[in-house]
Amino acid sequence: NLCLVIKELTGKAPDYFISDLRNPGEERVSRAEDLLQRDCRATLFNRKWIEGMMDEGYAGAQQMAGGVFSALGWAVNREGSVSEDVWEEIVEVYLRDKKNLKIREWFEDKNPYAFQSIAERLLETCRKEYWKPDEAVLREMAVAYAESVARHGHRETGELNKKLDGFLHRVMTAPGLEPQTAQTLQALLEQYRQKS
Repeated sequence: NLCLVIKELTGKAPDYFISDLRNPGEERVSRAEDLLQRDCRATLFNRKWIEGMMDEGYAGAQQMAGGVFSALGWAVNREGSVSEDVWEEIVEVYLRDKKNLKIREWFEDKNPYAFQSIAERLLETCRKEYWKPDEAVLREMAVAYAESVARHGHRETGELNKKLDGFLHRVMTAPGLEPQTAQTLQALLEQYRQKS
C-alpha cells in the first residue's frame, strides 16, 4: 500500500482524496474523512433514510449493518478517518433509539442478526482500539449484543470469535460491579456462550 510506504518514509500519512461523482453536475473532490462524515449524516444518521430502510424490512436492516461495517473498514484502513462522534452517534441511533423509531423492536422483528452485526462491529472497534468509550458504554454494547445472541443464536455459523468472547467477558465481569449486576451479567454471558 503506497500510503503505508509514504507514512513510513515521512512519518505522516498522506491526505486521501476521493472523486465524488454521484451527482451529475455537482462532481467534486473531497477528503475521504469529509466524505465519510457526509455519508454518515446522509444515511446512517438520517431519519428519512433509516425510515426508508425500515420499510424494506430484512434487506433494509442489512443495509444499516453494512453502513456500520463500512465505518469499521475505514477505521482499519485509514487511521483516524472515523471520529469518536461517529461511533457515539451509531450507539445513540441504533442502540439507544435517539430518533424514537422503536428501532430495537424493529430489528427484533425483522432481522435481529443485523442488529447483532451492528453491536458486534461496535465492540470490535473498541477491542481493536479504534474507539475508546467509557466502561459504561462498553458494557451497554456488550449487554445488547449478548442479549440478542442469547435470544436468537449467533448470526453466523462456525467457530466462536474467541477474541471477541474474551473481550465481552472482560467488559461484563469488570471489577467494581454491584453483586446483583455482576450475577445478572454472568448469567447472560453463560446464555450467550450456549447460543454462540
